[in-house]
Amino acid sequence: MTISPTVVVWPAVVLVCFVIFLAVFHRPLYGLISRIDKAKLRGTEISFGQVPTDRESPHHFEVENREPLPQTARWANTGNLYWLGHDMMWTMQMMLRGAPREKIAHGVNQSYYHITHLGLTGSLPARQLLGFKGRLNGLQDSQLDREWRTRAAGELQRIIDEAGLLASENQRDFERDVRHH
Repeated sequence: MTISPTVVVWPAVVLVCFVIFLAVFHRPLYGLISRIDKAKLRGTEISFGQVPTDRESPHHFEVENREPLPQTARWANTGNLYWLGHDMMWTMQMMLRGAPREKIAHGVNQSYYHITHLGLTGSLPARQLLGFKGRLNGLQDSQLDREWRTRAAGELQRIIDEAGLLASENQRDFERDVRHH
């Protein structure tokens, strides 16, 4: 059985042409593709794209005039600490996926419950969360557009970072950067 040269050459030519096409047009194609934020297929809508909260968190930030650790903090309430982080992340995901205000408010209420049961009611992250909760309660579903959701998710990320900073300051042997382990 002999293999025709066309059978071997044709796929190689197509591959080379495709690689050349990508090399020449990769920037314009990337620009077009990066602007796509949703796709519809048979009545199902899929949203995608990167929001600022998808970027790698710096895991540390400098804060001037840092508040002292709250004396009322109950760090032994590990369940509340876990569920605070969980519910904050869940709320961000609901926001970014277009959930109604009612679902977002549920996540914020759960988060506030956990932060208060950690004894952090007067702390910066608790005050920020309470302010967010008040602003959210004043909005209608129609006001929660993509821009608001992206900004609000960023705000929740900063609250999570602040709460994490408080928790890490409480742990004497805490290491932020664990890449060397």
